[in-house]
Amino acid sequence: MQPVAVRAPVRATRPFEREVKRLSALFLAAVACQGCGSGPQAPEGELPGPQVRALHDSFLEMGVWAAPGAFGSPSPIMRFDCPNGGGVNIAGEGSLDGETVDYSFVLTATECGLAGGGAAFVVDGELSGSGGHSRSEDALVGGYRVEGELIWEAEGRSGACVAALDVATRYYLTEEQAEAGSVDGTLCGLPVGRYP
Repeated sequence: MQPVAVRAPVRATRPFEREVKRLSALFLAAVACQGCGSGPQAPEGELPGPQVRALHDSFLEMGVWAAPGAFGSPSPIMRFDCPNGGGVNIAGEGSLDGETVDYSFVLTATECGLAGGGAAFVVDGELSGSGGHSRSEDALVGGYRVEGELIWEAEGRSGACVAALDVATRYYLTEEQAEAGSVDGTLCGLPVGRYP
C-alpha cells in the first residue's frame, strides 16, 4: 500500500486574503439574490397581474360591474366605496321603450384604493359604456360594453390601464339586486380571468 497524502484546507491568514474572500462571498450572494423579495416586476407602466386581478375582483365584489344592469328611465347616480378609501360613481341615463331599456353611462373612479398581490394601489379615471336590457318574468336581462382608461399608482410607479369589456347583467326586480354574469374582454392589457 502506498501512503496517501492528505492535504489540510488552506486557510487565509493574511488580512488581505480574508478581505478578498469576504468581498467575493458578498458579491456572489448579491448576484444570487438579485430581485429577492420583490417578486416578478411588470414592465414599466403596466399594472402587475395580481393587481389587475384585484381590480377586477374588487369591482365584481363591490357591485360596480353589475350596477348598470339596474339602469332604467330616469337613471340614478350610483356610488360605491372602495376597500381602501376613495370610491366609484356611475351616472347614466336610459330610455324606456315598452319592455326594453337602452342606456349609456360614465363610470368614474376617484382615488379608489385597492390591494392585491401584496401591494396597495390607487385607481383614478373614467370608463364609458352603453347597453340595454329587457324585462323577463322577474328580472331585467341584458348587458353592456364599457371602454376607457384608468390611471393606477402603486409604490412610486404609475401607468394606464385600458379597459374594453363586455358584461352580461341580470337585475332581479323582486329583490332589487343586480349581478354581473360573464365579463369578457381585456383589462389593463390582460384577458379577463387569465391573470398571471
